[in-house]
Amino acid sequence: MTPEVVVGLLEDQAPQYAHLEVALLGEGFDNWIFAIGPELCARLPRRAVAVALLANEQRWLPEVAARVELALPVPVLLGEATSTYPFPWHLCRQVAGTPADQLGPLSSEAATALGHFLRALHLPATAEMPVNPWRSVDLATRAEGFRQRVEVLGDALDASVPRIFEWASGLAGPPQRRFLHGDCHPGNLVTAGGVLTGVLDFGDCCAGDPAVDLGAALLAVDHAGASALLGAYGADDPLLRGRAAGWAALFSVLHLGSGAGLGPYSAATAQLGVDNARALAAEHLG
Repeated sequence: MTPEVVVGLLEDQAPQYAHLEVALLGEGFDNWIFAIGPELCARLPRRAVAVALLANEQRWLPEVAARVELALPVPVLLGEATSTYPFPWHLCRQVAGTPADQLGPLSSEAATALGHFLRALHLPATAEMPVNPWRSVDLATRAEGFRQRVEVLGDALDASVPRIFEWASGLAGPPQRRFLHGDCHPGNLVTAGGVLTGVLDFGDCCAGDPAVDLGAALLAVDHAGASALLGAYGADDPLLRGRAAGWAALFSVLHLGSGAGLGPYSAATAQLGVDNARALAAEHLG
Protein backbone atom coordinates (compact mmCIF):
# COMPACT_ATOMS: atom_id res chain seq x y z
CA MET A 1 0.00 0.00 0.00
CA THR A 2 1.37 3.42 -0.98
CA PRO A 3 0.28 7.02 -0.29
CA GLU A 4 -0.46 7.33 -3.99
CA VAL A 5 -3.15 4.65 -3.80
CA VAL A 6 -4.72 6.43 -0.82
CA VAL A 7 -4.63 9.75 -2.67
CA GLY A 8 -6.44 8.07 -5.55
CA LEU A 9 -9.14 6.78 -3.20
CA LEU A 10 -9.59 10.26 -1.78
CA GLU A 11 -9.79 11.86 -5.20
CA ASP A 12 -12.47 9.39 -6.27
CA GLN A 13 -14.54 9.14 -3.07
CA ALA A 14 -13.61 12.02 -0.76
CA PRO A 15 -12.35 14.89 -2.94
CA GLN A 16 -12.83 17.39 -0.11
CA TYR A 17 -9.82 15.75 1.58
CA ALA A 18 -7.69 15.01 -1.49
CA HIS A 19 -5.57 18.15 -1.03
CA LEU A 20 -4.33 17.05 2.41
CA GLU A 21 -0.93 15.46 2.95
CA VAL A 22 -1.00 11.66 3.12
CA ALA A 23 1.59 9.76 5.15
CA LEU A 24 1.87 6.20 6.48
CA LEU A 25 1.38 6.14 10.26
CA GLY A 26 1.77 2.39 10.73
CA GLU A 27 0.58 -1.06 9.82
CA GLY A 28 -0.76 -3.72 12.14
CA PHE A 29 -1.75 -7.31 11.59
CA ASP A 30 -5.03 -6.25 9.99
CA ASN A 31 -4.87 -2.64 8.78
CA TRP A 32 -2.76 0.07 7.23
CA ILE A 33 -3.15 3.48 8.89
CA PHE A 34 -2.41 6.64 6.89
CA ALA A 35 -2.51 10.18 8.29
CA ILE A 36 -4.71 12.43 6.18
CA GLY A 37 -3.66 15.93 7.16
CA PRO A 38 -3.39 16.79 10.87
CA GLU A 39 -6.79 15.57 12.06
CA LEU A 40 -7.86 12.51 10.05
CA CYS A 41 -6.51 9.09 9.19
CA ALA A 42 -7.48 6.39 6.73
CA ARG A 43 -7.94 2.84 8.00
CA LEU A 44 -7.54 0.25 5.25
CA PRO A 45 -7.71 -3.53 5.75
CA ARG A 46 -4.61 -5.46 4.72
CA ARG A 47 -6.48 -8.76 4.30
CA ALA A 48 -10.01 -9.99 3.70
CA VAL A 49 -10.60 -11.23 7.26
CA ALA A 50 -10.09 -7.67 8.54
CA VAL A 51 -13.08 -6.34 6.61
CA ALA A 52 -15.52 -7.66 9.23
CA LEU A 53 -13.43 -6.02 11.95
CA LEU A 54 -13.64 -2.68 10.16
CA ALA A 55 -17.41 -3.09 9.87
CA ASN A 56 -17.52 -3.64 13.63
CA GLU A 57 -15.87 -0.28 14.18
CA GLN A 58 -18.16 1.45 11.74
CA ARG A 59 -21.24 0.04 13.46
CA TRP A 60 -20.34 0.51 17.12
CA LEU A 61 -17.85 3.35 17.51
CA PRO A 62 -20.40 6.18 17.10
CA GLU A 63 -22.52 4.68 19.90
CA VAL A 64 -19.51 4.14 22.19
CA ALA A 65 -18.17 7.65 21.59
CA ALA A 66 -21.49 9.13 22.69
CA ARG A 67 -21.13 7.71 26.20
CA VAL A 68 -17.41 8.02 27.01
CA GLU A 69 -15.15 11.00 27.57
CA LEU A 70 -12.01 9.71 25.84
CA ALA A 71 -11.22 10.35 22.17
CA LEU A 72 -12.02 7.47 19.82
CA PRO A 73 -11.22 7.01 16.09
CA VAL A 74 -14.85 7.48 15.05
CA PRO A 75 -15.40 7.02 11.29
CA VAL A 76 -16.34 10.18 9.43
CA LEU A 77 -16.50 8.75 5.89
CA LEU A 78 -17.00 5.20 4.63
CA GLY A 79 -15.07 4.23 1.51
CA GLU A 80 -15.70 1.48 -1.03
CA ALA A 81 -13.50 -1.03 -2.85
CA THR A 82 -12.18 0.00 -6.25
CA SER A 83 -10.05 -1.46 -9.04
CA THR A 84 -6.94 -0.19 -7.22
CA TYR A 85 -7.88 -1.34 -3.71
CA PRO A 86 -10.07 -4.42 -3.08
CA PHE A 87 -11.66 -3.73 0.34
CA PRO A 88 -13.99 -1.25 2.05
CA TRP A 89 -12.13 1.38 4.11
CA HIS A 90 -12.88 4.50 6.12
CA LEU A 91 -11.64 7.84 7.31
CA CYS A 92 -11.67 8.47 11.04
CA ARG A 93 -10.54 11.00 13.60
CA GLN A 94 -6.93 10.90 14.73
CA VAL A 95 -6.36 10.36 18.46
CA ALA A 96 -3.61 12.61 19.78
CA GLY A 97 -0.84 11.00 21.82
CA THR A 98 1.42 7.94 21.86
CA PRO A 99 0.42 4.29 22.31
CA ALA A 100 1.21 3.09 25.82
CA ASP A 101 3.27 0.14 24.62
CA GLN A 102 5.89 2.66 23.48
CA LEU A 103 6.09 4.46 26.82
CA GLY A 104 5.92 1.88 29.61
CA PRO A 105 3.25 1.39 32.29
CA LEU A 106 0.34 3.81 32.50
CA SER A 107 0.44 6.38 35.26
CA SER A 108 -1.99 5.87 38.12
CA GLU A 109 -4.00 8.79 36.72
CA ALA A 110 -4.22 7.15 33.30
CA ALA A 111 -5.05 3.78 34.88
CA THR A 112 -7.89 5.39 36.81
CA ALA A 113 -9.22 6.95 33.61
CA LEU A 114 -9.04 3.56 31.90
CA GLY A 115 -11.04 1.97 34.70
CA HIS A 116 -13.76 4.62 34.33
CA PHE A 117 -13.74 4.17 30.55
CA LEU A 118 -14.20 0.40 30.76
CA ARG A 119 -16.95 0.79 33.33
CA ALA A 120 -18.85 3.10 30.96
CA LEU A 121 -18.16 0.81 28.01
CA HIS A 122 -19.32 -2.42 29.64
CA LEU A 123 -23.06 -2.07 29.20
CA PRO A 124 -25.18 -5.23 29.34
CA ALA A 125 -24.89 -7.01 26.01
CA THR A 126 -27.89 -7.22 23.71
CA ALA A 127 -28.65 -9.83 21.07
CA GLU A 128 -27.42 -7.41 18.39
CA MET A 129 -23.91 -7.14 19.80
CA PRO A 130 -21.30 -9.20 17.92
CA VAL A 131 -19.76 -12.46 19.09
CA ASN A 132 -16.02 -13.02 18.85
CA PRO A 133 -14.71 -16.62 18.71
CA TRP A 134 -11.69 -15.74 20.86
CA ARG A 135 -13.14 -13.19 23.30
CA SER A 136 -16.84 -14.09 23.73
CA VAL A 137 -15.92 -17.34 25.44
CA ASP A 138 -15.17 -18.63 28.90
CA LEU A 139 -11.49 -18.72 29.75
CA ALA A 140 -11.49 -22.53 30.01
CA THR A 141 -12.19 -22.86 26.28
CA ARG A 142 -8.76 -21.34 25.58
CA ALA A 143 -6.94 -24.05 27.55
CA GLU A 144 -5.53 -26.06 24.64
CA GLY A 145 -4.05 -23.06 22.87
CA PHE A 146 -2.66 -21.83 26.18
CA ARG A 147 -1.03 -25.20 26.84
CA GLN A 148 0.59 -25.25 23.41
CA ARG A 149 2.04 -21.77 23.91
CA VAL A 150 3.36 -22.71 27.34
CA GLU A 151 5.14 -25.74 25.89
CA VAL A 152 6.82 -23.61 23.24
CA LEU A 153 7.97 -21.01 25.78
CA GLY A 154 9.33 -23.64 28.16
CA ASP A 155 11.67 -22.29 30.83
CA ALA A 156 11.29 -18.75 29.52
CA LEU A 157 7.88 -18.60 31.19
CA ASP A 158 7.27 -17.92 34.87
CA ALA A 159 6.22 -21.23 36.45
CA SER A 160 3.29 -19.58 38.24
CA VAL A 161 1.50 -18.65 35.00
CA PRO A 162 -0.01 -22.10 34.19
CA ARG A 163 -1.18 -22.41 37.79
CA ILE A 164 -2.89 -19.00 37.58
CA PHE A 165 -4.60 -19.91 34.32
CA GLU A 166 -5.82 -23.26 35.65
CA TRP A 167 -7.17 -21.71 38.84
CA ALA A 168 -8.92 -18.86 37.03
CA SER A 169 -10.42 -21.22 34.43
CA GLY A 170 -12.34 -22.97 37.18
CA LEU A 171 -14.04 -19.84 38.47
CA ALA A 172 -17.74 -19.33 37.84
CA GLY A 173 -18.67 -17.33 34.77
CA PRO A 174 -20.29 -13.90 34.92
CA PRO A 175 -24.05 -13.63 35.51
CA GLN A 176 -24.39 -11.28 32.54
CA ARG A 177 -22.32 -10.67 29.40
CA ARG A 178 -21.19 -7.12 28.66
CA PHE A 179 -20.13 -5.11 25.62
CA LEU A 180 -16.32 -5.32 25.39
CA HIS A 181 -13.56 -3.50 23.58
CA GLY A 182 -12.12 -6.96 22.97
CA ASP A 183 -8.46 -5.97 22.43
CA CYS A 184 -7.61 -3.56 25.24
CA HIS A 185 -3.85 -4.10 25.15
CA PRO A 186 -1.30 -1.28 25.67
CA GLY A 187 -0.84 -0.64 21.96
CA ASN A 188 -4.46 0.49 21.75
CA LEU A 189 -4.27 2.86 24.73
CA VAL A 190 -3.11 6.35 23.81
CA THR A 191 -1.52 8.73 26.31
CA ALA A 192 -0.01 12.22 26.33
CA GLY A 193 1.85 13.67 29.30
CA GLY A 194 0.82 10.75 31.48
CA VAL A 195 -2.88 11.27 30.70
CA LEU A 196 -5.00 8.72 28.88
CA THR A 197 -6.27 10.58 25.82
CA GLY A 198 -7.99 7.88 23.80
CA VAL A 199 -8.53 4.24 22.89
CA LEU A 200 -7.95 2.70 19.46
CA ASP A 201 -9.02 -0.34 17.42
CA PHE A 202 -12.54 -1.54 18.18
CA GLY A 203 -12.45 -4.20 15.48
CA ASP A 204 -12.74 -6.98 18.08
CA CYS A 205 -15.56 -5.36 20.07
CA CYS A 206 -18.01 -8.01 21.16
CA ALA A 207 -20.22 -9.37 23.92
CA GLY A 208 -18.34 -11.20 26.64
CA ASP A 209 -16.94 -11.33 30.16
CA PRO A 210 -15.65 -7.95 31.44
CA ALA A 211 -12.63 -9.86 32.74
CA VAL A 212 -11.38 -10.07 29.13
CA ASP A 213 -10.85 -6.30 28.91
CA LEU A 214 -9.59 -6.04 32.48
CA GLY A 215 -7.11 -8.84 31.86
CA ALA A 216 -5.74 -7.16 28.74
CA ALA A 217 -5.51 -3.82 30.55
CA LEU A 218 -3.40 -5.45 33.27
CA LEU A 219 -0.60 -5.66 30.70
CA ALA A 220 -0.51 -1.84 30.63
CA VAL A 221 -0.06 -1.10 34.34
CA ASP A 222 2.30 -1.76 37.21
CA HIS A 223 1.12 -2.77 40.69
CA ALA A 224 -0.03 0.73 41.66
CA GLY A 225 -1.72 1.16 38.30
CA ALA A 226 -3.53 -2.16 38.66
CA SER A 227 -4.96 -1.04 41.98
CA ALA A 228 -6.06 2.25 40.43
CA LEU A 229 -7.56 0.52 37.40
CA LEU A 230 -9.54 -2.08 39.33
CA GLY A 231 -10.61 0.44 41.96
CA ALA A 232 -11.91 2.92 39.40
CA TYR A 233 -13.71 0.13 37.58
CA GLY A 234 -15.29 -1.10 40.78
CA ALA A 235 -13.98 -4.63 40.37
CA ASP A 236 -14.77 -5.75 43.91
CA ASP A 237 -16.08 -9.20 42.97
CA PRO A 238 -13.30 -11.71 43.71
CA LEU A 239 -14.54 -13.94 40.89
CA LEU A 240 -14.21 -11.10 38.39
CA ARG A 241 -10.73 -10.23 39.67
CA GLY A 242 -9.73 -13.88 39.48
CA ARG A 243 -10.94 -14.26 35.89
CA ALA A 244 -9.11 -11.03 35.01
CA ALA A 245 -5.93 -12.60 36.39
CA GLY A 246 -6.52 -15.63 34.19
CA TRP A 247 -7.04 -13.56 31.05
CA ALA A 248 -3.93 -11.51 31.90
CA ALA A 249 -1.97 -14.77 32.14
CA LEU A 250 -3.34 -15.89 28.76
CA PHE A 251 -2.60 -12.59 27.02
CA SER A 252 0.89 -12.51 28.51
CA VAL A 253 1.63 -15.96 27.10
CA LEU A 254 0.23 -14.98 23.71
CA HIS A 255 2.35 -11.84 23.65
CA LEU A 256 5.50 -13.65 24.71
CA GLY A 257 4.88 -16.26 22.05
CA SER A 258 4.56 -13.59 19.38
CA GLY A 259 8.14 -12.46 19.96
CA ALA A 260 9.82 -9.73 21.98
CA GLY A 261 10.29 -6.27 20.53
CA LEU A 262 7.02 -6.15 18.61
CA GLY A 263 5.31 -3.19 20.29
CA PRO A 264 2.37 -4.46 22.34
CA TYR A 265 3.79 -7.99 22.11
CA SER A 266 7.03 -7.16 23.94
CA ALA A 267 8.41 -9.22 26.79
CA ALA A 268 8.28 -6.21 29.13
CA THR A 269 4.58 -5.71 28.46
CA ALA A 270 3.86 -9.38 29.02
CA GLN A 271 5.80 -9.33 32.29
CA LEU A 272 3.47 -6.63 33.63
CA GLY A 273 0.56 -8.95 32.95
CA VAL A 274 2.30 -11.85 34.67
CA ASP A 275 3.15 -9.74 37.73
CA ASN A 276 -0.39 -8.40 38.08
CA ALA A 277 -1.95 -11.83 37.53
CA ARG A 278 0.31 -13.30 40.20
CA ALA A 279 -0.61 -10.55 42.66
CA LEU A 280 -4.35 -11.11 42.11
CA ALA A 281 -3.98 -14.86 42.49
CA ALA A 282 -1.52 -14.83 45.41
CA GLU A 283 -4.21 -15.24 48.07
CA HIS A 284 -5.45 -18.42 46.41
CA LEU A 285 -2.23 -19.97 45.12
CA GLY A 286 0.14 -19.07 47.95
